[in-house]
Amino acid sequence: MNSGKEEVKEEGIFERRGNEASDSSNPFSFGNESIQNSFGQDNNMIPLDEIDPQTGRLVAEDASQIAPNNSIAAAVQSLLPPLIDLEGEEDDSLLHDQFDEMDQGRRTNNVVKSILLPTNVDVLSGSWTQTQQPLRRRGYRRDEVIDVGSSDVPTDPNEINIHFDAPKEWHKYLPGEIQRNWSTFLLVTVGVIAGVLSATMDITIAELGIARKKFMNLSPHPFGQYCLWLIHLLLCIWTGITCTSFLAPQASGSGIPEMKSIISGIHLKYVLGYRALIVKTIGITLALGSGMILGKEGPFVHLCCIMANCLIRSPVFSHIRKNDFLLQIMLGAACAVGVASHFGAPVGGVLFSIEVTSTYYPTRNYWYAYLGAVTGATTWRYVWNSFFRHPGFNSVIISNFTQATLRFGVVELIIFGLLGFTCGCLGVAFVKLNAFGFRTWRKIMLNYRWIRSPYLLATFLGTITATITFPHVFGSFMALSPVAALSDLVNAKDWSDTHLNSHEWENRNIFVNLFIFGLSRFVLIPLSILIPIPCGLFVPSLSLGAAVGRAFGELTHTLLTGTFLLFENSMIVPGAYAVCGAAAMTASITHTLSTAVIVFEITGSNVHIIPVLITVLAGVATARKISSLGIYESLSKLKNLPYLPDLHQDAYTVTAKDVMDSKVPFVPQDLNDEAVMELLANTTDAERVFPVVHSKDDMLLVGTIDREALLRLKDYQDKVKLYNQLKNPKGEEEETPIDLVRQQLPYLPKPPLIVIRSTSIRFVESHPLNQIHLLFITMRLTHGYVTRNGQLMGVITRAHLKDIIYKLDGHLTLLKE
Repeated sequence: MNSGKEEVKEEGIFERRGNEASDSSNPFSFGNESIQNSFGQDNNMIPLDEIDPQTGRLVAEDASQIAPNNSIAAAVQSLLPPLIDLEGEEDDSLLHDQFDEMDQGRRTNNVVKSILLPTNVDVLSGSWTQTQQPLRRRGYRRDEVIDVGSSDVPTDPNEINIHFDAPKEWHKYLPGEIQRNWSTFLLVTVGVIAGVLSATMDITIAELGIARKKFMNLSPHPFGQYCLWLIHLLLCIWTGITCTSFLAPQASGSGIPEMKSIISGIHLKYVLGYRALIVKTIGITLALGSGMILGKEGPFVHLCCIMANCLIRSPVFSHIRKNDFLLQIMLGAACAVGVASHFGAPVGGVLFSIEVTSTYYPTRNYWYAYLGAVTGATTWRYVWNSFFRHPGFNSVIISNFTQATLRFGVVELIIFGLLGFTCGCLGVAFVKLNAFGFRTWRKIMLNYRWIRSPYLLATFLGTITATITFPHVFGSFMALSPVAALSDLVNAKDWSDTHLNSHEWENRNIFVNLFIFGLSRFVLIPLSILIPIPCGLFVPSLSLGAAVGRAFGELTHTLLTGTFLLFENSMIVPGAYAVCGAAAMTASITHTLSTAVIVFEITGSNVHIIPVLITVLAGVATARKISSLGIYESLSKLKNLPYLPDLHQDAYTVTAKDVMDSKVPFVPQDLNDEAVMELLANTTDAERVFPVVHSKDDMLLVGTIDREALLRLKDYQDKVKLYNQLKNPKGEEEETPIDLVRQQLPYLPKPPLIVIRSTSIRFVESHPLNQIHLLFITMRLTHGYVTRNGQLMGVITRAHLKDIIYKLDGHLTLLKE
């Protein structure tokens, strides 16, 4: 992709320099510039020797002083269209935004402006908007204009050339075997880098935790220790917010909702840029090292996709960059690498990445996903275990299950199901609390500007977190990291007979401690992820579920031990309930079943596979029955991301006629000036493509046309009408001398070549919604037209379809979304 300066040089645009006000003073400007002739000696005319022969730009420093003064010009001022600069689309690939970001940096002279790049993400709330940049009309090249004195000058504004496009040829860049080899090398490279980076971040986070405790102990008094404890947390979180806000606002939050949209074929600007890579790495480390109850699973998935994207931009992988299908496969596999490199769980990582980021996933892509996941998990486990001096490739969580603690009875299966139901209800409440906090913070930013700073939100939540997790308030177990707390809660041994990360779990009543621990996590986790900093929630939600499951296990052990209900002579192990609760809670929050596999891999034990699956199935079924939105779907909806959610099976009876928009702006095939003017006046810049019908009478759909082409056509038609009025201003037979006309309008654009594109996908009114949904996902459609015997009946856009699905799912669940 060329930079903006290079584009101008290639096209040789005649451009007048000056501000918008000065340009509008000249009623005869072509696009961005006013092309004048050297005929005559009028000082207001621009001779051709004042135009740069290479770039076509005016040499004059102040072009606004060269505007013509003429009564005829004032008389036809209203005929001129507004000055709009139009530049054509160059590339719809996912890497378009990355090269655009690099070009933007090269074109910007101001350092601050190069850092604070324009974006469609709110720096404070992290919410995306559907706003699009307005179309800009470019100027004409020398070969696109004609002198008004020529005999071929056009006089009919409807004299245009219409061309129907032909199917594009497919090009094969490299042999298939070479493509596969380079794709394999790419994923292995991403896996190795991700494994090393993940382990390095974990080590840094652990060292920051140790430094925090040493910093706290600098004061001998408890209040001084609390102040130092709070200062460390706030300094880390403020630094992370500063980096995120100034370098890459798109890097805030989890990143999984954005990846869901990108993998589905949606273009999101700067999300995969190199700035986001730096901010994600620094932000995750600071967020977790501060002591906030946050995780790194979602941000690390996003980070691995950025790494894959940066590698794909190199010349070695140019064939992947040019092939959208391969690009989607590589980004999907990078998501699996991110999950596997974080947990050391390759199988669960692949399944979780598919469930979370992909609605449609070809099974032959498993090879790429597992290759990258195994590489990343192996690298992470080796580096992580080597640093912490753990022998071999042992599990992340030591559960200490033995042969004597493996038994469970039929009565316990009922309790496991009840635990799943409880986790499902809590998971829905978790998602709703996050949505409530998101909307509340957005309302505060709109109505109370004096408290809209993200530093204020971070200070508020950080102070609450520091107070609750301060070891001298409730106990040292409240200050444990999510992984350390999870390790204690799932421990199968009696807490009085084993080594724990905190021995204060039983300093009071065990149920009181578990209630305080679980309630604080339940409230702080969904609210803390509102802070505009890279952060996740997977591991913290595992610790929350483990606390709920441990409470169930302790209660069951207290009530049922020694009773006739345990007729199978089974032993109730509270740690097993903690394992099931951890999997069920996270599965209910994310609406994924692969969480069970991840729990098996990180605990190194699959002996409770049946209880875990029963609990997970009960939890996910309860959560989906109450609400159709998991945490990532909820965030996508709140951020207004153009991601198509899954379709509820009860909505399969809906047809295209039920969801189409029958009010479709269209233009007839002859593209007459009245129809074009009416269409552009009644639509906005957000509508980029319009259907073309044979005529208003038969409404037969013949193709589509871009708004860009219509703007150029309208400019041509306005210029021709202007020429006709200048040539004969009073409507009489006597014409104005051509020299006088040339002084005001030296050139006219040649009749443009208008391309009408064929519509590859059409729906009929009886088309079922599930097929429409599948085609939008697999073919990455932005819109589709509904026809009846070839007649245009309506249109279905991606945004409208998304709203329809949310509305239908809301009516099919207990909670109305």
